[in-house]
Amino acid sequence: MPSLTNSPLKPHVSGIVNGHGVMVLIDGCNTHNFIQDHIMRFLNLCVTLTTPLSVMVGDDNELSCSSLCRVVLILIQTHYFEVDLYFMSIVIADLVFGC
Repeated sequence: MPSLTNSPLKPHVSGIVNGHGVMVLIDGCNTHNFIQDHIMRFLNLCVTLTTPLSVMVGDDNELSCSSLCRVVLILIQTHYFEVDLYFMSIVIADLVFGC
């Protein structure tokens, strides 16, 4: 089960999606990528329903994700990444990028 924790040791970097700046948390403990709901709407990303995914968050609660933005192009520094982003109410960054 993926986990989202609010650790000061996890780096934040600036990225660009659809021509807009976003703050990206790089989370090496995560195997999935997440986006805040208001950022998803602001960027006008297409959302599809998917099989629910359970995620453990920093306070040891479990949240469920059932919406996904597929194949979103993110520019971080000089590198482009095509990723799927699960919709989740997160507050630690605009996007969480799992590695």
